[in-house]
Amino acid sequence: PLRSIRHFRVDVATADTVCTAMLERWSAQGRIPGELELAPLAATHLEEAAELYARHFGLSAANAENLLRLSVASGARELSFELRHQKRLLGVIVWKCPPDELPTVDLWIASPEFRLGWPAMVLLQKSVRRCAELGFSDVGFHCNDDARATLHVARLINATLVREEWTYTLDVTRPAAT
Repeated sequence: PLRSIRHFRVDVATADTVCTAMLERWSAQGRIPGELELAPLAATHLEEAAELYARHFGLSAANAENLLRLSVASGARELSFELRHQKRLLGVIVWKCPPDELPTVDLWIASPEFRLGWPAMVLLQKSVRRCAELGFSDVGFHCNDDARATLHVARLINATLVREEWTYTLDVTRPAAT
């Protein structure tokens, strides 16, 4: 076994309440700067997001950009956002919304210095509020067991573990047993 992929479901209102409380606390502490730019993620401006994606997952920039373009093209554009401060990309959240299924976070990533901080919460809050506006009461997301920040958020927002899948690897560096 290589790792597990955990799939969660969360109530939109609960997620919004928890995000709001955390963001208000961080704002009162002066941790959130002013002049944030929170905008829909546009398929034409993905180079920086692809670089962030590539660094985080150890992908080539070209692979990351192709994967991100596919995700944005097939995803729920009205739910996907980017967050910037002084023109610097701090994070992105990309959703998919398959027919007859819950909207699900496909990619949620913040700059390394903000992995468990306010940029991720700003993106999540904006997205779940948009889900509520569109009439969704629940949403889904997934992460692998190495995503400590996302697993922490899952606990904070009282997400329900729906299922767990395992990925496997085959060691091809050792000779096969005969």
